[in-house]
Amino acid sequence: MRKVKLTDICHPKQWKTIAKEKFIKEGYPIYGANGIIGYSNIYNHEDRTILITCRGATCGRINVSQPFSYINGNAMCLDDLSSDVFLEYLELFLRNYDFNQIISGSAQPQITIGNLSKIVIPIPEYEKQVQIARIIKSVESIIEANEKLKLLLDQLVSSRFIEMFGNLKTNEKDWPIKLIKEISECIAGGTPSTTKPEYWVDGVIPWMSSGEINKFRISSTEKKITQIGFDNCSTKWIPAQTVLIALAGQGKTRGKAAITEIPLCANQSIIAIKANKKIDPEFLLQYLTLEYDNLRKISNGDGGRGGLNKRILENYPLMIPPLKLQREFAEFSRKLDKSKLAIQQSIDQLETLKKKLMQEYFG
Repeated sequence: MRKVKLTDICHPKQWKTIAKEKFIKEGYPIYGANGIIGYSNIYNHEDRTILITCRGATCGRINVSQPFSYINGNAMCLDDLSSDVFLEYLELFLRNYDFNQIISGSAQPQITIGNLSKIVIPIPEYEKQVQIARIIKSVESIIEANEKLKLLLDQLVSSRFIEMFGNLKTNEKDWPIKLIKEISECIAGGTPSTTKPEYWVDGVIPWMSSGEINKFRISSTEKKITQIGFDNCSTKWIPAQTVLIALAGQGKTRGKAAITEIPLCANQSIIAIKANKKIDPEFLLQYLTLEYDNLRKISNGDGGRGGLNKRILENYPLMIPPLKLQREFAEFSRKLDKSKLAIQQSIDQLETLKKKLMQEYFG
């Protein structure tokens, strides 16, 4: 197998950028740094072309353009690809490549043509490239299909909820309305001092950060604290089967709901809603999941940067259907969860296989 520089098998180039005022509603797609950004009546690439984001925070991201596209100057085009290199093989290699090795610039990360000349690629026979690409792409397609199936199950849970309980905004079934503080205790979290190792080293108490809310069902935590750490901060024990809401966090974290499957404690960016016997936790979880957009809306600050707080949550209104109906829905949701768990286990196994294949073929 021969090894070649990237610049020996293609000609990296940045094309002239089309001004936004020249975009049209329909036409040839225009590619920017991270994908399609508009349309034009002209194109500069007839064939599918690999693009590398060459400026900014997403420096090194790989895209592949559609045929007959215009690619502007925020992406580096790998033009004139050698006929003995299979495009999908090169795409996979570059997706696996650590571009941090060649990114320059501190204030504004960038990739230059000179930087790209440092990338060395193993090039097997063309037929082998095709075989490698098809094997990995087939694994990716199965992962994608499983992800779509998981999404469909989530949508089925949401649809069943609305079918049973109606629209949350209009309450057409005229269920009683209660504030969260009337049907639960809201528990705030806390963080032990990170400057004291004795609060963290050899800890056994599960301690959760707001970023972990995305797990949805919390059966473990990334960090644990010691008893002395627990005793010296404001965090509290949260029982299993308690609904959690993220008050703040990176990206779309604020307003997300999850449920504990183990007793744990949490940081100050999480509120635990310990419901009374009139509320099924699974019902409450799905209810607040459906209210995600509204929770974010009411907690927005200036410029859209805001945060939820205990007072807002305690005074948030909920419809309260009969407990029998809540439990009927909870049973339906748990059954689907078993299917989702099996799908997720399959995805995890496939992701492990993909990593193994990428390592085997590309190092």
